[in-house]
Amino acid sequence: MRITSVLLAWVVCALTATPLLAAPTRLPFAYRLFRALSSLVTPVPLIYANATREHEVYDAMTRILAELTRPDDHLVLINPDGRYCAFRITADQNAVPLLQASQSDPTEFSQFASRYQRVWVVLDNPQAGWQAQPPATLAPTLAAQYMQLPLPLPTYFADASFPPGSTNFWLLRAHLLQRIAATSPAQLNPRFFLDLAQTYRRYGDLTNTILTLQKGLDAFPTDPYLARRLAETYFDECKDYRQAIHYNRLAARNFRLTFATPMYEALFNTALAYQQLGEDANAQLQFADILSELDQYPDQLWESRTRRYLGNLLLKMGNTNEAIRQFQLDLRLSAQHPGYSYDRLLGLFQDMKRADAYARTAHSFFFACGTNDVRALVRYLPILLHESDRTLLTNALLSARAWLARNPTLKNEFHRQPAWTVWTNLMFTLGFAPEL
Repeated sequence: MRITSVLLAWVVCALTATPLLAAPTRLPFAYRLFRALSSLVTPVPLIYANATREHEVYDAMTRILAELTRPDDHLVLINPDGRYCAFRITADQNAVPLLQASQSDPTEFSQFASRYQRVWVVLDNPQAGWQAQPPATLAPTLAAQYMQLPLPLPTYFADASFPPGSTNFWLLRAHLLQRIAATSPAQLNPRFFLDLAQTYRRYGDLTNTILTLQKGLDAFPTDPYLARRLAETYFDECKDYRQAIHYNRLAARNFRLTFATPMYEALFNTALAYQQLGEDANAQLQFADILSELDQYPDQLWESRTRRYLGNLLLKMGNTNEAIRQFQLDLRLSAQHPGYSYDRLLGLFQDMKRADAYARTAHSFFFACGTNDVRALVRYLPILLHESDRTLLTNALLSARAWLARNPTLKNEFHRQPAWTVWTNLMFTLGFAPEL
């Protein structure tokens, strides 16, 4: 049985059997709490005798939370199965049980942040450590009501005075993260640096954003996400595309070493950085490298994005035929809404006066996307105006009218198009009402 499951199950027994108000303890994250409780019930601390890693995790949590918590704060421990216990912190930092164990009642759990002024929630899973994920039943409440703090055990915090998403909420988060770093620097993890940097970035402090990420990369030089976030910051905020390329390449290399697969986000952003620098040939080579990786590690969404951007780049470089091929290959994927590539192809065929290719593509666009994309209707109308097959013409027009009747948004968009007049005249000519 996993240690955390044993501990929570044992805590429930202890709370049921013994009034802890008469047994002051320290914060319940430390194994010292379990030792104090178990002395009344069972020698569970023996579990920890040789569990060095758990000793370190609980000791670090004790130090950090002793620094952060205040009297009358409330504390909730959640085990990996979703069961939880709640405690109140007293003036002398004792933990007084309020709630024994719950079978992961999400309704009850969702009330803690509104019932108490300040609440700390800890995922008690030392095996997963800072990478532990909350139980699915409780995750929505944590995401909506709490700020996450990347402690040795993932911790969530809510204070009724700081609504989630407010400026003061993020200022408080930065303050708490700084205190955590000062209290237990040896327990910091990559997620800590990512979170602190993102908090600085939210209110425009680029200097501390970059400094924090660089410190994180110094401490964890093989972490791909720290390098990727640095590249993103240099690209989006600093417009320093050389640095973006450097850190994207580092991120891709670290990701490959860690997970043995490509980090498409970093590879793709490298190509975009080359484009921003005006180095179109290097960007083309980078997109080609991504497509080579995709042959071995398929990902239809990244392939679709790559082919669309490469198609536009090839058009800029004057290679229209190859650009057309990229948009056509994208349509085979169906990874994104196909309207973009259909529309790009039709514009090219129109400019090139390739009437047959235009007609075939417009026909496919109409029947693939006519239910939800007004461009499919607008592009096909010129074909229908010259359609000699009465049956095909009638079926297409009645299909389009049915789509408009079922989709008010599509109909409203079509009304605003100059093509609506063409549509109306064509329908009346054939003896149909334009709308149902």
